[in-house]
Amino acid sequence: MSSTNILPMIDPNLGKSNIKPSPPTTPPHKNTINRSTRNIRPINGQNKQKKQKHPVVQETYDKKIDVARYRNDYMHNLCMDILKEGYHRAFAEIFELINRQKEEREALGDDIIATLTPLLKDEHEKLSYLSEKLCRAEDAERNDDQGLLYRELKNLAVYFENHNDSWLSDHFYFRCLEIAQTIEHDDGKTQSEANCNLGVSLVDRGENNEALPYLEEFYNLTKNRDWINDDGQQLFPLACEHLCRVYTAIAAKTSRENSEVSIKFLLQAYDVAKEGGSKHAEGITSYRLGRAFSENGDPQMALTYHNSYLEICQQEGDDIGAARAYEAMASCYESQDDIENTFKNLEKFATVAEKCNQQKEFGKACTKLGGIFNSMGNYSKAVEYFGKAFKVAQEMTDTEVLDEARVQYGIARAHKMTKDYMKFININNRESLRELLSWKSTRQAAFSTDEADSDPNNPSNT
Repeated sequence: MSSTNILPMIDPNLGKSNIKPSPPTTPPHKNTINRSTRNIRPINGQNKQKKQKHPVVQETYDKKIDVARYRNDYMHNLCMDILKEGYHRAFAEIFELINRQKEEREALGDDIIATLTPLLKDEHEKLSYLSEKLCRAEDAERNDDQGLLYRELKNLAVYFENHNDSWLSDHFYFRCLEIAQTIEHDDGKTQSEANCNLGVSLVDRGENNEALPYLEEFYNLTKNRDWINDDGQQLFPLACEHLCRVYTAIAAKTSRENSEVSIKFLLQAYDVAKEGGSKHAEGITSYRLGRAFSENGDPQMALTYHNSYLEICQQEGDDIGAARAYEAMASCYESQDDIENTFKNLEKFATVAEKCNQQKEFGKACTKLGGIFNSMGNYSKAVEYFGKAFKVAQEMTDTEVLDEARVQYGIARAHKMTKDYMKFININNRESLRELLSWKSTRQAAFSTDEADSDPNNPSNT
């Protein structure tokens, strides 16, 4: 083989000067410097350079944020702040409420929208309060503090109720009820309060049928409990009061359509009024029951409840209520053709009404008494009571009542003259005819011995 084809031998020491030494087996002395790292720039120096640039970057970023806040509306900026703070549920609820209101307004039409209050997104004070409370509520929910969550939502409901935003107050009262149902440590007291708040809110807007189940639940939860609310009121009597009011309102609404259903609700109202211990509520409900039975053609049952009402009024010293009871009882006896008891109760009605200065009621009682005496042929008594009614009517501003009283008084006086007048007609002699002609020409009370003939309030003298 040729020598040119043989590869040269590699020097084993070639390149050793470029090979880094292996690390020492023992740690270097504290004064020993690792020369391999002498030319490396310290990391701390790089960080210092970065920190020097950071304020400039932050300032530029803040300026961009300020410009964006200036260009965007209040609601947009508020929602951005809420999201930056991490309150995603609060943001979602605000966004859902605003969209719901917008959709409901669009469905109403432009003509109605012009007459409505501003949208929630344009009311900055309300939005600010709403976001503050919802963020606090979300904090409470994260901390599993159901009591605080309930109170924050209740504050929102009361706030919007005071501002006549019923759609928002209802929303948060419903939320309160949902949260209250999860609270177990108070035996249902918070749940009872939530039912009460929602029910009363609906009642105040006239939605009695919708409020009924919530107030019935309030009643059931507080029964046989000694719970007291923040105002010092016992909850069970309060539940009875609210439930009685709703039953009565529903009864009044259904009275024309179905009297039996109306009486059923009134009986329920009467029962809860008695349970609640309020004599006033029991008495008023008893009176309404009497009226309902009377209108339904059952005067005997009506008298039972009117008597109960009268007893309560006498116990409580309520003269106005007693006068009302006497009037109602007189009407029941009249429908039974019991003239004696009708007369007795009307006289008591007149006496009590006059005593408590109820002039309108006193005039009404006198008119009814005058009518009874007139129908019985006791014209002197009829004139007496119709005269009192006429005097009362003169002191009132109602011309229709005055005209009616004048006519009735005049008719009663004419009836009173009839006996003497017919006596002169039946005599049929010159002297009697002269007396008749004299009376016709002068209109003097020749046929009456009543002093009312000379009364300046006498209709025939006016």
